Amino acid sequence: MGDASDFADVGRFMRSKEGQRALDRFQQSLLNKVICDVTFCHLSTGVSITLHFADGGHLDITVAEQAFAVESLRDRYAMVLEREYHVDFPERKPGGPAAPQPFANTLETLRLVCPVCGDREAFAIETHQCLTVYQDGTITGGDEGQQWDTDSPCRCDACDHEGVVQDFVAETKP
Repeated sequence: MGDASDFADVGRFMRSKEGQRALDRFQQSLLNKVICDVTFCHLSTGVSITLHFADGGHLDITVAEQAFAVESLRDRYAMVLEREYHVDFPERKPGGPAAPQPFANTLETLRLVCPVCGDREAFAIETHQCLTVYQDGTITGGDEGQQWDTDSPCRCDACDHEGVVQDFVAETKP
């Protein structure tokens, strides 16, 4: 991949909810010391980090955390980057743009099959869940359960093929 592609993938990571969570975690690990703010900018090589100190000084760090280097982002967030790529280019998504179809948190309504190895047993599906997090660190689950749809990232447990749920749908039950 070239510089423009690297730059685009870093931007997709930064705008994704997963990217925001990762950057927020990194930011939180530095705050409440002598640092008063941390800002991020995407470069073609990764994420540039600026530490802002309480005395008005700052420190610019380019890819200080290897987890934010573009190749690390591609390795760890491949499904996220693919999903965000299709936000930028919906016409390039296999099967064209289609409205997501919501499902319950079971596979009752679908028959999934890996298009690469044919496995039907287990799939890792990225879900969304609302949680309540308290100041003391207590976390309680929301009452909405886990939610996913045909556009949710999905991975075959047998061969690690990645896509979205729709890519794995063999047929829909009546």
